[in-house]
Parts: sequence; C-alpha cells; structure tokens
Amino acid sequence: SSSSACGSSAPAPAAAAAVKVEEPPPGVSKEGTFGCAEVKTELDERAMAGEDEGAEAGFGDNVMSTVELTRLCDMRIVDLRDWPSFFQDMVEDVAKECSRYGDVLRAWYDPQADFGRVVLRFSNADEAKACSDIMDDRWFAGRQIKAHVLSSTVWRTIR
Repeated sequence: SSSSACGSSAPAPAAAAAVKVEEPPPGVSKEGTFGCAEVKTELDERAMAGEDEGAEAGFGDNVMSTVELTRLCDMRIVDLRDWPSFFQDMVEDVAKECSRYGDVLRAWYDPQADFGRVVLRFSNADEAKACSDIMDDRWFAGRQIKAHVLSSTVWRTIR
C-alpha cells in the first residue's frame, strides 16, 4: 500500500513475497475476528498437519520460529470507518519489514489488541531470533515496540 499502517519508511526488499489477509466468512463482521496473512509452503503445510519431518526445517511443536510484536499502534486513535483496510495494511507492512530478517511464512494480526499485535512465523528459529533481536525496543509509528520469540505451538490457537 502507498501509506504505511505502522510508519515503516524503509524500502521493501525486492524479493519480498506478497502477503494477503484472509477475510472473515460472508456474514461475519471483522469486529471480534482475527486475520491471518499467509505465505504457505509445503513444509508449512506438513508442520500445520503435525508431521514431525518438518521439525528439521524449523517447524514442530517446540521450535522457536515465531515472533510476537506488540505495542505497534494505539487502536484507540485508529478510525476503522475511515481506514477499513487498516489491519491488512498493518500486517502487510510488518511482514514486509520483518522479511528483511528471514522468510516470513505467515503473519497474523490481533484486532482485539489495544496496542497492536502481530505474530509472524519464520522458516527457522535463527530467522525468528534475528527478527526479534532487531525489532525489540525499535521505534515504529511513534511507539517503542516489543518483540518476543515464541514456540510454534502458538499457531494451534491462532490459525
């Protein structure tokens, strides 16, 4: 998008994958739902199915290949009527910025979080740690964000 949801002004890497946000089913309001942007791979499909062979490539239950970014924005001042694509724009901006540190396979936003929350899945733990190390305490859209590496088990509750 031409405007940045979260204030990232860095140019996107040329090889960044397009990330699309899933819309809720017809008749379901976006309010109270969660969005998920996905870039799926064969390994991701196997990992989501619980197959152990994906663990060697950075998947599996206890692999720390997921990053949670919080405090991205203040939702009390975002008017979703004026900016209906805010969550999609935010998750795309964050995924694009974080793809500088590794292969972002999935990006999820939490529209219930008062201060903006995005969870990203990387292809391996080293990429997730690199992203977390660089993004933690970084200033983004006038706010100092927090980044934490999480176990892949978090995707069981948000997919």
